[in-house]
Amino acid sequence: MSRADDRIQVYPDPAALEILNATTKGEVGRTLNLAIEVFADMLAQATEENAKTYTGELVLLSDPDPFTRKEWTRIAKACTDRFGMSSTPIGSRLANCIHRRGETGRFFDIELARKLSELSDLRAWAVVWSLRTYQTRGADLAKDEWWTLKFRTAKEGKGQR
Repeated sequence: MSRADDRIQVYPDPAALEILNATTKGEVGRTLNLAIEVFADMLAQATEENAKTYTGELVLLSDPDPFTRKEWTRIAKACTDRFGMSSTPIGSRLANCIHRRGETGRFFDIELARKLSELSDLRAWAVVWSLRTYQTRGADLAKDEWWTLKFRTAKEGKGQR
């Protein structure tokens, strides 16, 4: 297969290109490639941090409270929105999913909403990416640890259990 067959087309928001300072056509490809690699690296680290707090490993006092499996399940069931660029912090948008779900009479959890709203933007985006993994891989909420990097990077159709 030639390199041309492996290429992927992307259509970023023009505002994102301005933020990345990709103003000429020649700069866009290199800039987007770097941005994707940087974001993936940061996202992997944040995903590991989110999973670490759940598994009970050493948690620093500055870290948010750990998420339990039950809370990850609630997040998966409540947060079905698509998340894009917005002026509202992503942690607040995740918390709003929990609030909206509570308004329909289903498991409103103010503590979970607080935890989500207090996440750093990067860790909140890692939650969003974990949600995308759950939604696209058909994870079993009772068995799979779909919020972990190990599950996300598994070569099989589903993550490793």
